[in-house]
Amino acid sequence: MVTRLGIFLASLLLLPLLGNGLHGYDWGNESGHPVSAQGLLAAAAFLAVYCLLLNRLTVARGGANWFGMPRRILLWLTGAGVVTGGLLIQLHRLSAVAAPEWDVASLAAALLLCLTLLPAVQVTRAALSTQHWLLKLASRFMPAVPAPKPEPTSLALLALTGAGLMGGVVRPELALLLWCAPLFLLLALQLLWHEHTLFSGLPRGDWQRPLLAALAGLIVGELVLTVYLVTAADPFLPGSQEAWFAALCGLLTAQLNELVASGWRGKPRGELFKRKTFPIPVVVKKD
Repeated sequence: MVTRLGIFLASLLLLPLLGNGLHGYDWGNESGHPVSAQGLLAAAAFLAVYCLLLNRLTVARGGANWFGMPRRILLWLTGAGVVTGGLLIQLHRLSAVAAPEWDVASLAAALLLCLTLLPAVQVTRAALSTQHWLLKLASRFMPAVPAPKPEPTSLALLALTGAGLMGGVVRPELALLLWCAPLFLLLALQLLWHEHTLFSGLPRGDWQRPLLAALAGLIVGELVLTVYLVTAADPFLPGSQEAWFAALCGLLTAQLNELVASGWRGKPRGELFKRKTFPIPVVVKKD
């Protein structure tokens, strides 16, 4: 888990810088709209209260208690979410022609928002799982998708990741591939380690996990956008305000949760491909 998480974070940090440097672009001199720290703080505070109340309601309805997980896993999840959020902010600064103006207050407020974003998506996902009609719809009436082979699929996803993170920062037409690249990278790493992903149930026609994750991202994204626009004095939200972006964030957050959780239920990659020892017979002669 630590190796995969390190590869993921290092790729988000280094590949965009490499692509930007090779192309010779420098977006740092572009003037942009200032980001409201007040709006980001209000959104972070709202999500914190939202998580606590919705989690209690979910437990009362017989759902999973997200905050009932071991403290070590919660620390890993929140830490990974904050670092990933910070790298996505940096990615947006590199990819935008007119980068937003960030100061110390707005950066600190954005990191606080990232601290609450992953728990908010996961708690919302747990709350949606208590809706039995939605689970029935996602597991019984959705088409089955053929299961791809792990190794070729992971290599294809890695190629798309490299193209998105390196090309998307300099080519505006690759914006969709740029923001899909973090999710592609997580999926590729999970497949290389033969771990389950959000889409492992699709060959059985079970769409529960990706559908609930996307819906949770949509709900949390709309809440953040609404609170920010209401509370910010001069509202400007960095990043895309489209619905697909919020759903993609939900999928990314849920898959990041899968990666961190795999550290407590998975096996090292070396054990998956451990070579069998060559049998050497031992003959003992009796006197």
